[in-house]
Order: sequence, then C-alpha cells, then structure tokens
Amino acid sequence: MSGAALGIDIVVVFFLALLVLYRYADFRKQHKLVIVATLLAWYLCFLIVIILPLDVTTTIYRQCEVDSSKISPSSAPNSSKVFTANRTNSSHNVPDIPVLQQCFKPWSYIPDGILPVFWRVVYWTSQFLTWILLPFMQSYARSGDFSITGKIKTALFENAIYYGTYLLIFGALLIYVAVHPGLRLDW
Repeated sequence: MSGAALGIDIVVVFFLALLVLYRYADFRKQHKLVIVATLLAWYLCFLIVIILPLDVTTTIYRQCEVDSSKISPSSAPNSSKVFTANRTNSSHNVPDIPVLQQCFKPWSYIPDGILPVFWRVVYWTSQFLTWILLPFMQSYARSGDFSITGKIKTALFENAIYYGTYLLIFGALLIYVAVHPGLRLDW
C-alpha cells in the first residue's frame, strides 16, 4: 500500500471535517474566512488523531527492522529474524536460546521521509492557527468598532495585552532561574 493509507486518510478526514462543519455552521451567515479557518483547524485536529496509528505501526516496523539488523545483518527484509535471549532460573543459568521473531510490513506502512514533513506541516500550521490567527479573528469579531481599521487595531491591542502578559511572566521566571543558579527541579 506504501502511502495509499495515508492518502486515503487525508481525503477522508477532510470530508469528515467538512461534514461536521456543515452540520454545525451556517455557511450563509458566516464569513468565508471564518469557515476556512475553522475547517482547517478541525481538519488538523482530526488528522492528528487518525494519522497517529499509522505513524506508530510504521515506527514499530522500522524499529523491528533495526533491531533485527543489529542481531543478524545478513538476513533479508521481511524474513525470519533470530534473536538470542538470556534466560535465568533461580537454580541455574540457561545458555542463550535463539528466539524467532518476524518483522511483518504493515498494510499501512508509510515510506521514509513522508511522516517527518507531514508532522512538521501539521504542527506549525496548528501552532500558527492556535496562537496567532484564531485569537486575532476572535478579537476582531468581538470588537465594537465600526471600521475595518478600528477592528484590526482593537484586535492587535487585545492580543498585545494577552501575549505581553505571557512575556512578562516568562521574563520573571527567567530572571528567577538566573538569580538562583543552584535551583534543581527534581521531583
């Protein structure tokens, strides 16, 4: 399947997010930019949940291949791998016993290089939406100004106060850590 599962999931999740948005939003009353931003935010959230199992199965398969190549480098991929295991008993030690393990390629296997790029795009797009675009859009919609420039100024001012507070708290914590160099955070 080599990537087909990923492609199918991406398309199915997009239509799932679109269906949920259609069910809960009124397309005629909402601004198109709000609908697109909401669709993208929901799509990325759903995509993380659906793609994560594909990533886990691919990672488990790759780790099995790496572990088996350390033990028996001459074996071919998808063949039987022989591992040795130390078994100890309370009365005596048993010598190394070969244990047969097979690495089966999952049907949802995703080729190398695709998932790191995919996760970077999903991560940074989600961060941009969460911390910049959606709070700005919320402040813009809540502002009581009548002009576009007035609404933008109000939204920028509200977000500056919000993020300035975070920056102030971070700066205070950074100064506290710098003043106390022997501070240990062992729990």
